[in-house]
Amino acid sequence: MKNNQVKKRRRKDRTWAEAATLAIYQSSAKMLGIRPILHTIYHKKLKDISMNKAAENVLTTMLNHHAQLPNCPFYRVQGRNGVYALKV
Repeated sequence: MKNNQVKKRRRKDRTWAEAATLAIYQSSAKMLGIRPILHTIYHKKLKDISMNKAAENVLTTMLNHHAQLPNCPFYRVQGRNGVYALKV
């Protein structure tokens, strides 16, 4: 592999934050809730997950934590519970 090529991460190597960012980016809507983000991750196979309550809880915790960080690519929409959008 050449040094100037960007190595793409495999699905199972992606973090929840990377998968959620891709899900919001690929969506036609500007903002997505937790369940639509989870469904997009699952159906587009952005991360190897199973559709259960545990996956939803992990995604919710990750989104709440990362949305508070200054260098995160998404943020929590004010006035709407569980809705996230990408920073411009």
